[in-house]
Amino acid sequence: TVRGRPAHLIGGLDVYYSDYNQVAYEGTTPTPKHQYDLKQGSAAIYGQQQFWVSAATFTSTNSRSMRKAFRSP
Repeated sequence: TVRGRPAHLIGGLDVYYSDYNQVAYEGTTPTPKHQYDLKQGSAAIYGQQQFWVSAATFTSTNSRSMRKAFRSP
C-alpha cells in the first residue's frame, strides 16, 4: 500500500535468442552468391508500479533495462 491505498508491483525478465542462416544461389551455379549466418541475443528486466495518488487519481511508473548482442561469424 501507498498512503493506505492499494498498490501493485509487476516485474519480469525477457530473454530472446535468434539464429538465422541463409544460402542464396544465382541461377544454376553450385557456388552460393550470398551466405548469411547471423545470431542475436537480448535480455531485459523490467518493473512497473501502479498506485492511487488520491481517491480519484491512479498512476503508474515503470522502468526497463535491456542488453542486446549481435554476431555474424
